[in-house]
Amino acid sequence: MTYKLTNTSQPADPYYGAVSLLLHGDGADGSTQIIDSSVNPKTVTAFGDAQISTTESKWNGSSLKFDGTGDGLTVPDSSDFNFSNGDFTIELWVYFISLSGINCIATDGWNSGVFSPWLILQNNSNLQFFASSNGSSWDIATSLAIKSSASINTWYHIAVCRSGNTIRTFCDGINTGLVTSSAALVTVNSNIGIGANAIGGGDEINGYIDDIRITKGVARYTSNFTPPTQPFQSLAA
Repeated sequence: MTYKLTNTSQPADPYYGAVSLLLHGDGADGSTQIIDSSVNPKTVTAFGDAQISTTESKWNGSSLKFDGTGDGLTVPDSSDFNFSNGDFTIELWVYFISLSGINCIATDGWNSGVFSPWLILQNNSNLQFFASSNGSSWDIATSLAIKSSASINTWYHIAVCRSGNTIRTFCDGINTGLVTSSAALVTVNSNIGIGANAIGGGDEINGYIDDIRITKGVARYTSNFTPPTQPFQSLAA
């Protein structure tokens, strides 16, 4: 399958070869065919009512919709998601319809009671990052701030980057949290979960996600930056 540029006026991605997952959320309203536009495309499974929606979008007129009740996306385990102690970037646009409860925005392996390599969590109106090296505690990062007092009906660009021993969190290009650790993220044999936990149900957000991109081996942001002004590209420089 050939993946084309989403917007040819946007410069090609010099790190496209390192992209492990790239979901634009583009497609027909109500479709459950979610395409991974990364260099090694993975199968994305939508469960419950998770689907492409044209109701809200950051780019191209559609995004991934989650209604907060029994729905989400899973992506099978892959070595492309094993970061160990290397650099990485996890980023996405998110829009909330409601902000009550504790819910999963994206994770590698997390479900309630499990300490996974990494977790981006919506804790009521607080967006937080967690990371584990041992699978038994959040010893690398716990409740690291991404955004405090988030609002509904607002698009946020959120990013988590590791550069060497430093993990930084960003919201709309502003560095909001930092932790240092030389520890390697624990390796698990589990799904990536998007919009819900990794086991395919539970901890679901109520809102939309657009342009989620995971890059292995590259810290795309190490200081404040201007958030993306166009969709992420699906072509190497």
